[in-house]
Amino acid sequence: APAPAPVTNPQAPAPRSEPPAPTKNCSSNSAEAKPAAQPDMVERLVPAATAQKVAPQPAASQSCKPPITVVSLTPEAVKEKQAFYNKLYKAVAWKLVSAGGYSNDINHLTILSNCIQATKGSLESVCIPLKDISELHLPHSAAREGIVCELRCQSVYLATGYGKCKVSAKDMAAKEAVKLFLKQKVTVKMCKRKFKGTDIEDLVLLSEDIHRLNLAPALMNPLEPSTR
Repeated sequence: APAPAPVTNPQAPAPRSEPPAPTKNCSSNSAEAKPAAQPDMVERLVPAATAQKVAPQPAASQSCKPPITVVSLTPEAVKEKQAFYNKLYKAVAWKLVSAGGYSNDINHLTILSNCIQATKGSLESVCIPLKDISELHLPHSAAREGIVCELRCQSVYLATGYGKCKVSAKDMAAKEAVKLFLKQKVTVKMCKRKFKGTDIEDLVLLSEDIHRLNLAPALMNPLEPSTR
């Protein structure tokens, strides 16, 4: 008897190809996802009423416009920050060598920003008018014009600078911050700073584990970054 013909299942129709969904140009794992004009420094001119709207956003949107981060004072957080600054210390040291050493003529802000970006950190700045800082107790006859800038990185206080404008204030703060990396090592520690006349705890970068006396008043509450 002839062999029965094989039974074949009818081929299912190919599924319709859907056009790819548009992708958002915002990813926390890729530097290319940032807009071309996105700076590596997070800026905030206080008082900043909009900061409270930025903080609650999900992580996916924060990678495009990250807010000033809140300080965590746990031992685990301090250990994590110290590991980051050990890497940053080496990056700054090599950058200064390639620049011919530390001097007043180098661009301190560019060096600091590039090194922080290379170690996958973010440089944050808080700028306020000098006249709004009550902790300075300036005499009424003293000049109150100008801007004060506080630089922070990974929730750690670096330095404060003063200038006639935001640019010069940032440059001065960056110059003071780079000086911290001229010693043998840097250390992250919890220190007391003044904020609106009250002592607060803050993470501060120290040079060679030496306590920094007369720390500048905080321009923001590190535990509540939306306040000033």
